[in-house]
Amino acid sequence: MHYFKSYILSTFTTTYLFSLFSIALLHHNNISAKTITCSLTNGKESIVNDTSLYQAIQANDIKKIKILLATHSPNIKDQDGVSPLHIAAYQSNTNIVKLLLQQGAIINFKDSKGHTPLYWAILGNSTDIVQLLINQGADIYATPEGETSLLSKAIMNRNLKIVKLLLDKGANPNEVDTTGWAPLHYAANNADLWYLLNESESSFNTPNACREQKTCIEIIKLLIKKGAHVDISNKEGVTPLHLAVQAGLEKGVDALTKHSKTINLQDEKGYSALHYAALEGNVKIAAQLLKAHADIDLKNHLGNTPLHLAAQIGNLDIVKFLVDYGAAINLKNVEGITPLHMAVWSNSTLIVQLLITKGAYVEAQAPKYGSPLHIAVQEGARNMVIILVEKGKANVNALNKEQGYCPLYWPIKKGKIEIAELLVKYGAKLHLKDNKNNTLLHTAARHGQLSSIKFLLEHNVDVNTKGWLDATALHFAAEKGYLEIIKYLLNAGADIDAKNSQGYTAYQFAAKNNKTEVMFYLCEAGANVSAKCTSDGSLLHITAI
Repeated sequence: MHYFKSYILSTFTTTYLFSLFSIALLHHNNISAKTITCSLTNGKESIVNDTSLYQAIQANDIKKIKILLATHSPNIKDQDGVSPLHIAAYQSNTNIVKLLLQQGAIINFKDSKGHTPLYWAILGNSTDIVQLLINQGADIYATPEGETSLLSKAIMNRNLKIVKLLLDKGANPNEVDTTGWAPLHYAANNADLWYLLNESESSFNTPNACREQKTCIEIIKLLIKKGAHVDISNKEGVTPLHLAVQAGLEKGVDALTKHSKTINLQDEKGYSALHYAALEGNVKIAAQLLKAHADIDLKNHLGNTPLHLAAQIGNLDIVKFLVDYGAAINLKNVEGITPLHMAVWSNSTLIVQLLITKGAYVEAQAPKYGSPLHIAVQEGARNMVIILVEKGKANVNALNKEQGYCPLYWPIKKGKIEIAELLVKYGAKLHLKDNKNNTLLHTAARHGQLSSIKFLLEHNVDVNTKGWLDATALHFAAEKGYLEIIKYLLNAGADIDAKNSQGYTAYQFAAKNNKTEVMFYLCEAGANVSAKCTSDGSLLHITAI
């Protein structure tokens, strides 16, 4: 699952999982084992040690319950504040609930967490008990502060009948909880969470999943009919439409878009419904949204359009759909990245070919990352390099703006000779300098890439070429302590006593950085260890290159 989806689910999941946990406790805790109960007699509590009424309710033994009620208050409560009516409501025994009410059970009795029997009946998914309690005057708004409404609880349980009962009784379809979630949020999100919590289901196409989706869609339609605000946003700016798109509820999306007045609403990160459709790769829902006038080129807070995101996930179908529908191919995000950059990063060769064919600008530069070709060589994607150069006519000598690196910089830095050879075959130059005046040979020496140094020197690169502050490759190798590279450079004709612009030799660089082995070798190789500097007499430490 994508990060974007988990981000939206987070606030909802906590509440729903808590409900499931409560049910699990009810199943696994043996209420009959509890020895401390309280009896409400004339409004006062008294301690009793008899749990027989709880045991009888759990056993559905109505005869025993009638006998016990002759001597027991129906409003006793256990150490968690749970009354017999709470248990009976959850266990869905209509006759026991009726009996308890007839004997004076308080219908809105609250447990220690503030939950009433109606809440427990909703968790137990008992439509008949919910109907009975509502008819007897149960408070449909009795919810502890900070929790979701009873209506939202029923929606989370996917019980359409209970949802309808509550709405018909006047439940507010727009009541929000502390996270800003309204009932319509839970309805739109429900199918997706159900899928996540059921490991046995591997697809939304299973019969159970299809039934769940159908229920969610019916609840969405019912809520809209009862006046739910379709464009309501939670605290993170997420709307029911955003959630329905992620859940893949095509009919739910259809119902929401028909009543939405602002189809392009964006959440706190700037994602619209169409952005989420692109991330999901859902062509059908993307088509629904565009038919409803979604902005195809709308940017999120990072400047990414739906096409950027589609290219990023490497989904050819959604990319092709958006392009054919008229999405702008060369729009840049806040970092100057185009959809073509994204496609290269995702190593989607088919998408790259499609975008190039449709007019993507191959030389588009993102200041920090360079052109798509720069990215391809960084990733070591040989086939991508071939496509960009042969099909897109990419410039193999283009320099990125931030550092002035040419495409050859990365394969030389990493010792990827196969990519380097390919670029040279396409006309890459080996003598280009970056923004600090360093050549590829300096890069190879600084990063300890002997194979790259051999490759460059075999292609007649000057071993004594000067870079930053007139330093040579030998200076860099000495500073880093790369003895094997020093030996190779000297054998290739490197000037052992070459000085940079401040008069420092490779030997002095090694001394400054305590590269003792290199110092000994250079001394034995004939380095002038008494060479003097031409500036202030101190040794220069080059580390910013």
